[in-house]
Amino acid sequence: MYLLYFICKDYRPFAVVEGEGFKRLIKELAPYYKMPSVITLKNTLDNKYEVTKGILKSCLLAAPHVSITFDAWTETMNEESFLGVTVHYLKDVSLKSHCLAVAELKERHTAQYLSDIIQKILSDWQIDNSKIVTVVTDNGANVVSAVNRIFGKSRHTPCFAHTINLVATHTVGQQNIKPIISKVREIVKWVKNSVINSDQLIKKQAEAGVPEGKFKKLILDVATRWNSVFFMIRRFLEMVSFLSPILLNDITAPSMPTAIEMNILRQLLELLQPLEFVTKESSGENYITISKVIPMISCLLKLAQIQPRFHVLSDIKDMLHAEIVRRFGLIEQVKPIAIATILDPRFKNLHFSDPVACSSVMAELRRLSKPDITSSELGGEVTTSLENEEKLWEDMKTVFPMLYKQSRISFTMVATSVPSERLFSKAGGVMTKTRNRLTGSRLEKILLLADLPEDQWF
Repeated sequence: MYLLYFICKDYRPFAVVEGEGFKRLIKELAPYYKMPSVITLKNTLDNKYEVTKGILKSCLLAAPHVSITFDAWTETMNEESFLGVTVHYLKDVSLKSHCLAVAELKERHTAQYLSDIIQKILSDWQIDNSKIVTVVTDNGANVVSAVNRIFGKSRHTPCFAHTINLVATHTVGQQNIKPIISKVREIVKWVKNSVINSDQLIKKQAEAGVPEGKFKKLILDVATRWNSVFFMIRRFLEMVSFLSPILLNDITAPSMPTAIEMNILRQLLELLQPLEFVTKESSGENYITISKVIPMISCLLKLAQIQPRFHVLSDIKDMLHAEIVRRFGLIEQVKPIAIATILDPRFKNLHFSDPVACSSVMAELRRLSKPDITSSELGGEVTTSLENEEKLWEDMKTVFPMLYKQSRISFTMVATSVPSERLFSKAGGVMTKTRNRLTGSRLEKILLLADLPEDQWF
């Protein structure tokens, strides 16, 4: 079992047991250990998966409410497509997240086909549609349509992080800032496309006393990666003192940004930093995120109060604010998110700017929780600093049983579809050149077992 744990957790091929170096290592560590064959390991994997699946099924059957996320992606090496699905539920006071399925897609990704696959997965795991609180996905038309077909529009939640990324992408794509960002991008490409230039960058860091293990490389933005422009600019500014002499001594080098443009980049980074923070903060799997959406949007809207020193950044700031308002201006009117925020003792109604929306959600809570609550108990000051708000509701469930029940529903929701998208990178670690014949069903088993905590292995 320890060998299988190593293979699943570290995404190693089963054939690792046939490698001469691995055999030698095991012989030194345990001379009398008999190495299992690849077939034996695969059979052990199948058995462990079935046992684990049975345990998770029991947990999901016991959970009164769950939320799911899903997304599709294409594995570029073999041009195979997969649908990743994750499930989230409360167990005691902890939010649990698991890989539910990684289904190979053999047809065009139409809404009908995706909805058929989702229903098949839910049926296999014995998850009744009625207990699914929400389904979180990106804004792809086929994906949204698939959710609407199965669950209806009311239970679809657009991925918060995906929408934030659209805000950032639209902002940095404005014509008045694009030329400066393009300068940075051309420098990054120039360095990364040349071994000589890359070696010079490492040499400059070594001459400056940077330890060998701390050498940094430039980052090139990628359209499909969230906040990648932010990371590219940040790393460029960190490395500019090493880059400058390299660029100045090469007539083929791209133009370096001027002093004014460098200051513009630094202030642009300050404007984009909050977007990166909320993306990261909302993408967690092991803590409650849905109740943070309205407070984070409230804080982002305060970016309008910043007074940049450069006119170009004033325009960018105004565009950023306008995009946030356009995409999130009605967020307080989204009942499931508003209810979760009110029920979170850290926030309650403190971040609501729309009194009508706040009154509406308070009225909805009073309706849901009669006769055990008054409006004064929902509003007012934050009275707790507990790290886990669900612990408070566990303590108060006998006092406010209906509110407790509603909190269990609300806090089951997740704010983003990032958990299913994390399966992309995990699958990439599994589907390597040495495992290019791995079947979809085997990939699903490895990814599910790789997510298990250590205490569920032994």
